Amino acid sequence: MDDHGYVWNKSNYGSHVKLIAPGVHIRSASSVVDVNGKYRLANGTSDSTAYVSATAALLRAKFPNLSAGQIANRMIKTAGIPEDKPNLKLPDPHYGYGFIKPYSALTKNVPAGPKDGPFPALSGGTSSDPSSAAGNNATGPKISSQKGLSAPFIILIAVVGVALLAIVVVIVLVAKKKNRRNGPPPGGFGGPGGPGGPGGFVPNPQGPQGPYQQQPGAPGAYPPAPPTQPPGR
Repeated sequence: MDDHGYVWNKSNYGSHVKLIAPGVHIRSASSVVDVNGKYRLANGTSDSTAYVSATAALLRAKFPNLSAGQIANRMIKTAGIPEDKPNLKLPDPHYGYGFIKPYSALTKNVPAGPKDGPFPALSGGTSSDPSSAAGNNATGPKISSQKGLSAPFIILIAVVGVALLAIVVVIVLVAKKKNRRNGPPPGGFGGPGGPGGPGGFVPNPQGPQGPYQQQPGAPGAYPPAPPTQPPGR
């Protein structure tokens, strides 16, 4: 909301909104050094989040025995709405149950209420006090649960994804190990086209043939015939 208590025109809105908080002209730390030093004035719902979490922290410090739902209950039942909007049907898509009032949440006498607070329990049940969720601002609102993927289903998807990734890694490693065990590719000694293999040459143990190389003698002759001289010598 802005500094007059109205919803910022760029704020999020919808049935999921439960509370609003200051988010316009908020002074905060900045990484850009300007004429004002290392601080800036900014707008945004992120700044609002800081106010809500700070209020919850103050309430938890003062009421350490309250559950998270009961902390939310105090914030909702002490929330405020603009004076010129008394007929808002709460929760409103833009205002929710109103803007947070930290001092009122800390000091007003608000019954603790059920452990899950004014919201439906995670198991799918309903709060024992849904009609009084907005306290003095209430006109009999009912809070509907948000539908979506359950936590167990999300966990199952994550486990299956990790398992598939592990299987792929194992297959790759086994294939690499098999290739190393098979030795050098064909074409080495004894391989197709290589020395000593089919279609390859057979090394001569006596070395390369030359013009003065000893030639084999006639069949049955022993010892071999003497080397012949090249023509013209």
